[in-house]
Amino acid sequence: MRFAPHSTEPGSDWGNAERVSRSPHFRDYFARRGGSWRAVEAGCPIPPEKHAYRYAEGKWTIKEVLMHIIDTERVFAYRALAAARGDVTPVYRMDEELYARNVDVSNRTIGDLISEFKTVRNATEFLFKNMTDEQSKRSCNVVTHPMSARAIGYFIIAHMLHHIGVLRARYLP
Repeated sequence: MRFAPHSTEPGSDWGNAERVSRSPHFRDYFARRGGSWRAVEAGCPIPPEKHAYRYAEGKWTIKEVLMHIIDTERVFAYRALAAARGDVTPVYRMDEELYARNVDVSNRTIGDLISEFKTVRNATEFLFKNMTDEQSKRSCNVVTHPMSARAIGYFIIAHMLHHIGVLRARYLP
């Protein structure tokens, strides 16, 4: 079974996920990486003095970046569920700045955020583990463009990897 989205499939044009889509199934990608949450932990060996660090004015702290990864995964997992179940109810764009303004992570630890990520990622992996090939090809109605369930799975992976790269490059030089 080919699980990776085809280039002509709705939602497959999400740019920086090309390296992820080389795997025929998104679960295979995580098996090679040794576990999805381990990728976050490995990408974030963050000393305590950096937890509230911003590399520039107006940029998120490291804890806010981790919360953004979690929030985005929740939103996109819902979209994948809607697509797989054939729900064509319109879903609107996620306003990531609105989400960031309306959550307070200042009193949370990095370990707590990693634990929350593990919980959310486990739920996402179960969703895709039990999705048939036919279900994975179904699209949800994102108002600006349709997106197939399997394209969403690859987006979720690419989004996490993108932000781990940002953390390494901008926060932990």
